[in-house]
Order: sequence, then structure tokens, then C-alpha cells
Amino acid sequence: MNTQSYASLQSIGTMNSQIGFAESSQKIELFVSARGLLDMDVFSKSDPYVKVFFKRSPLNKEMFVGKTETIQNNLNPNWNRSFVVDYVF
Repeated sequence: MNTQSYASLQSIGTMNSQIGFAESSQKIELFVSARGLLDMDVFSKSDPYVKVFFKRSPLNKEMFVGKTETIQNNLNPNWNRSFVVDYVF
């Protein structure tokens, strides 16, 4: 499985993704997690979630794929939900 990390543009933490390739198809499965998120809540830790958008080509508009569950009071979340998208290699 290929793992890649993305640094946030606003420096609020790091998001990790793993890509699993479905057999004999052009679908990829995305798994997301984050480490070291900044605590943005006042009285508890942040309650993070992820919205996933996919853009098929530079000319296409972004397509909403889905949203993870919200994980309460966690700055290092591992989301249970994965996302399957069509991808042309």
C-alpha cells in the first residue's frame, strides 16, 4: 500500500492518506488519518473531520466524494471511513 503525507497550508497539522488499488479496475480506495492537529477548541480538544473532493483533470470542476465521521476530542485521528474513486493512471 502506498502512503503519502500532506502538510496543511494553514499549518494546523498533517494529513496522511493510504491508497489501495482495487484488482483489475481503475478504482482507488483512500484511507485518511491526521497527526499533530492544532487544538482549535477552547474547553476541549478539537473535533476533526475530513471532506474529500476529487478533480478528474485540470479542466474539470472538483467533485464532492464524501465526508468522514467527526472524531471527538482527538488531535491524532484515524478515520474509519474510506473513499473509493475512479482514477485513470
